[in-house]
Amino acid sequence: MLLAEMPELGRMIATEAAAMTGLASMSHDSGAMRGKRVILGGQRSLRHVLFQA
Repeated sequence: MLLAEMPELGRMIATEAAAMTGLASMSHDSGAMRGKRVILGGQRSLRHVLFQA
C-alpha cells in the first residue's frame, strides 16, 4: 500500500514521509502559549493502513 500510494517514498527523508502520511504531529503554539499537538493532513488511507499494522 505504501509503494502504491507514495511512489516517491525512496527519495524523501523520514520527516517528509511522516508528513505525507499524516503521522507528523502539528503544534498550535503562539509566543508563550503552548497549544495542543495533533496529527492532521496527509493521506487518510495510508494512516489507517499504518495504524492497522
